[in-house]
Amino acid sequence: MLGYAQLLSRENLTERARRRLSIIETQIHRMGEIIQHYLLQTRGTTPKDAVLINDLVRDTLMLLQPVFHERAIEVTSNCSAAAPVIYGNSDSIQRLLINLLDNAMYACEKGGTIQISTKACSPAPRPDGILVEISDTGAGIEPELLPKIFDLFVTTKPPGRGTGLGLVICQEIVRAHGGTIAVESSVGGGTLVKIYLPIDARRPTAVGTEENHERTNLDRR
Repeated sequence: MLGYAQLLSRENLTERARRRLSIIETQIHRMGEIIQHYLLQTRGTTPKDAVLINDLVRDTLMLLQPVFHERAIEVTSNCSAAAPVIYGNSDSIQRLLINLLDNAMYACEKGGTIQISTKACSPAPRPDGILVEISDTGAGIEPELLPKIFDLFVTTKPPGRGTGLGLVICQEIVRAHGGTIAVESSVGGGTLVKIYLPIDARRPTAVGTEENHERTNLDRR
């Protein structure tokens, strides 16, 4: 449905027809997120694969590169070679990254900077794991809305732009992996999202010894 709607958008339409088509596309995205939400509830995200977070970050940034370029957003990554291998569901974790990066892109709608970083962490008394941070220089979130952002159907986007399910799905993915997610934000000061994902204690861990700080300007590739 979305594919045919996007094909229609290339036709010579009146402004009224384009507005209606935009509503259709928004509702298709909403249905997709609702389906994803309930699939996560019924299937869960049982950890099963060795996940190299740095590779997943790189692949996700490359996937979204055309959108970053179109919106004049500079994206940098700072991934530590010491970040451990974790055991989880790579598809779900990529969905987590895409949702959060999509939010950051919306916040930087008029251009800006997004940075994503990874590093090993030991948040006692929790087990060793990995910390993923995504920050943006966007508009930020109003203080009265910030405590509610993980509530169902609460969105920072205007009517017709957000479903209020993206962060709910993110929180469920993180919880299914035994982790935590936190958001810090201020109006005009951007937003920082911190995701902690533990290493599955049932498997051995592989941790590097050197730091590899990779800074990538995707718009210049």
